Amino acid sequence: MLITGTLPGVIAGSVIRAKLIPGMHVFALVIAAVLIPLGIFLVLTRRARSDEQGHPARLIPAPALMVLAAVVGCIGGIYGIGGGAVLALS
Repeated sequence: MLITGTLPGVIAGSVIRAKLIPGMHVFALVIAAVLIPLGIFLVLTRRARSDEQGHPARLIPAPALMVLAAVVGCIGGIYGIGGGAVLALS
């Protein structure tokens, strides 16, 4: 399910990068718009301690998961990493 959402996103992201974001200045702004919120999220969240109980896993509905995978794939296609590293941080 993740591949069916991510693959079109990666293709769309690479087309967006090649056609709509050809310059380095605009590309730097797009990357900053992605990495700054991600960095803030990582700084503000904390891992559960070994003595704390974790939260139970929540199931994401299939359509929402595919849309999320497409967005992550698109960002990964623009960034040029294929989406795997961004998906691993999600």
